[in-house]
Amino acid sequence: MSARKSTSQSFLSRQFDIARLKLTLLYLVVSGCIVILFSVAAINAQRYAVDRVMGMIEEGASRAERQLILSLLGQRLEEFDAAFRERLLLVNISLLIGAGVASYFLSGYSLKSIRDNVESQEEFAADASHELRTPLTTISMEIVALQKTHKKLPLPVKETLASIQQEVRRMQEIVNGLLTLVRHDREGDIQLHILDLNQIVQVSVKQMQTLAKAKRITLKMELSREPLSIRVESDQVKQLCLIILDNAIKYTPSRGKVTVTTEQKGRTVTLAIEDSGVGIPATDLPHIFDRFYRAGKLKHSSTKGAGLGLTIAHKLADNARASIKVASTVGVGTRVMIGFPRAS
Repeated sequence: MSARKSTSQSFLSRQFDIARLKLTLLYLVVSGCIVILFSVAAINAQRYAVDRVMGMIEEGASRAERQLILSLLGQRLEEFDAAFRERLLLVNISLLIGAGVASYFLSGYSLKSIRDNVESQEEFAADASHELRTPLTTISMEIVALQKTHKKLPLPVKETLASIQQEVRRMQEIVNGLLTLVRHDREGDIQLHILDLNQIVQVSVKQMQTLAKAKRITLKMELSREPLSIRVESDQVKQLCLIILDNAIKYTPSRGKVTVTTEQKGRTVTLAIEDSGVGIPATDLPHIFDRFYRAGKLKHSSTKGAGLGLTIAHKLADNARASIKVASTVGVGTRVMIGFPRAS
């Protein structure tokens, strides 16, 4: 079962729409403060005028005359006060509506140049990534061919070639990551299917078992007994699972454990991947989805990474309309929770 979903509003567009709304709200708050100050000033001026009239009456009339004048003007003053407040309210509402409309267009105009610059950078990243893929693939193939045709190469040469091949693979990961980030920004539409999350997880875990066994890490599943239906693009969700699993295995010491669980809570289908790894410092947690960011302890570790994995995971989760949260304790481990809307 599938559905065609238009994504004319890309991830980038949604981010700018959110920024525009926040900026509009800020302008409205400022406008509201100005309106409040204006209202307070107008009410004080009105009260001052009434007090002046009353003062003049008290100064220039006898007690009997004051009572007569107040009886004649009292009702008029009350009507004037009520009409004044009603008109002031209408003026304030009109000002706020006008300020809201003006703020929305002003915020859009303010963000337009920033959006154009970001889009230009995305286009450059896409073009550069495409251009880099071919020479990197060529270098990798030539190294493999050299290793196969010259099997009696000196040990230092073999080690150098292996090091070059490793760095080429790392560069390919960075290029592919950048392409993933840019490509999903520009997709015109996404083919959605109603799938069982458990099946996607099983395939992903099976694919990562070899890597886990190589590090002597126990990789186990605790899946819901009932099928968990979600409406997603299958390849993207599988890639999301693989990225989180790869991170969990990569930063878990030998003989550690990685546990994958799935469950349904109300209208949300939850995937949780928990490891017994090195953990992430609390100061780094707010930045783990930033591009090329690596936590302080991990920068100096022997585990290499481009710093794009979680950024791509966040983008894939956003494409699937899923939430992604990370909880971690240094020296204890990390738990990544992804919540998908349940398919009706």
